[in-house]
Amino acid sequence: MQVDFNRTFKNLKKTENIKEPDGQNDLTLGFVVTEALMSGAGDQSGAAKIKKFNLALQIEKTSVQEITSDNIKMFIDLVEKLFGPLIYVRVIEYLDPDRLGNKTKD
Repeated sequence: MQVDFNRTFKNLKKTENIKEPDGQNDLTLGFVVTEALMSGAGDQSGAAKIKKFNLALQIEKTSVQEITSDNIKMFIDLVEKLFGPLIYVRVIEYLDPDRLGNKTKD
């Protein structure tokens, strides 16, 4: 699946962008996924840590890229553990919208 990690996150009403914790930059899919990858959540074996690190570097280097379905599932699972409902649902909207059905559509 082609993923654009520069996509920004809107608030609950979808009227304005959510900001990163620094308050300056818009929160992006790349920021959220990279934070999830660099967290202590999920598989913490040495091989998994290296894989997560390399994926985070790849996201930092290239904002639009082809991502495997296994990695998308991992991203969603990690975000589920680390972020609240709004960010989790926005990630699903971008990475696996079929999972939501019509639940969040306007």
